[in-house]
Amino acid sequence: MAEQTLDGLAAGIARRYGYYAKGTATAGSTTTLTDANTLIQPNNAWNNTYVRFLSGANAGQERLVTSYAAGVLTFAAVGTAIAAGVTYEVGPLQRAYIVQAVQDAIDRAGENWMAVKDDATGTFSPGVQEYALPVDVVSVLGVYIWVLPNSNSAGQWEPLGNYEVLGTPGVRRLVMRGWGNYPTIEPNTVTYQRRVRYIAMPKLLSGASDSLGLGEIAERQALAFVAEYALAILNEMGFEHNRTGEQARAHLTASTQHYQKAMQIMAERTTRREMRYMQTAAPGRQV
Repeated sequence: MAEQTLDGLAAGIARRYGYYAKGTATAGSTTTLTDANTLIQPNNAWNNTYVRFLSGANAGQERLVTSYAAGVLTFAAVGTAIAAGVTYEVGPLQRAYIVQAVQDAIDRAGENWMAVKDDATGTFSPGVQEYALPVDVVSVLGVYIWVLPNSNSAGQWEPLGNYEVLGTPGVRRLVMRGWGNYPTIEPNTVTYQRRVRYIAMPKLLSGASDSLGLGEIAERQALAFVAEYALAILNEMGFEHNRTGEQARAHLTASTQHYQKAMQIMAERTTRREMRYMQTAAPGRQV
């Protein structure tokens, strides 16, 4: 099972919130989309939902469905007629609301789903003492240099201890203090590859194919939390939009239930969380 993308997560949340379908148009115009294969629901079933075009000239655009009958969605005009083969999705909410709820849920997950990551890109350069760190760095666990004494030798990672981590989350930087003196580097060294092991917060998802990047097993639990918390937010929005009637009560009940499930998942994660760190001989200072 691959890591879930933002597209997949948003579709799953829309499906649980209300009616959702994804299909391919067989015909269309600037104000209609026809798909007799997927849109088989009774007349009016898709009224007041949102259709979002996934391919074609109108890809990324979204329209409120004003009427639906016999496999045809009708909506406000788009710039180019919907052609056969255009893929689309139709669901109960605008995409922007779902994405924002997902981002809010990831932000709420916070330190409960921090992950240990390795950044082995780039090299250290003699005389250069400051390096930008990845934007998701929360805390550095260790800094290492790949020592390759000469082209005929096998290399090895050596820990560096004389460093500081400065700045604030998102703009942290690694400041070296005379790294060239430790470990001992022979004059004919041919490379100074660097490796930084650090704790990262789960990243917000901006692109359609972005995933949390926590690894499949950890991500399953995090995704369960994000989905439940996002559904709690969306149902609360539904209640705030209209506080009276049976639908309002349904939204309020659903919001409470999803929130309770999210908190249960978070509590289980907090109880079981375990991290293994790479130990360094002389850890640096972090500010």
